[in-house]
Amino acid sequence: MSDPIGKQPRHWVNDHDALQKFGNDMYLKLRENSHKAHWNTVSNDWLFARLMDEVHELNEVMDEDPEKIIRECADVANFAMMIADNARNHELG
Repeated sequence: MSDPIGKQPRHWVNDHDALQKFGNDMYLKLRENSHKAHWNTVSNDWLFARLMDEVHELNEVMDEDPEKIIRECADVANFAMMIADNARNHELG
């Protein structure tokens, strides 16, 4: 697959706003699940399997309501963040 994004000039002005909004979406999804165990109590293999589940769920809602898409994107990003956080904490020990 070609990379159409790589060939377009960036408009950095909107990046901060998009990141801030998406970060808030991620935070809200984490708060909804705050009753569950912390991600540092599970393996990255388990988190990766859940990440793949969330990618599948995102694929299923791609033609639906934008709010569903945003929520699933936040789930995907949160599981990727959890893996990165566990790796960072393991590295820094």
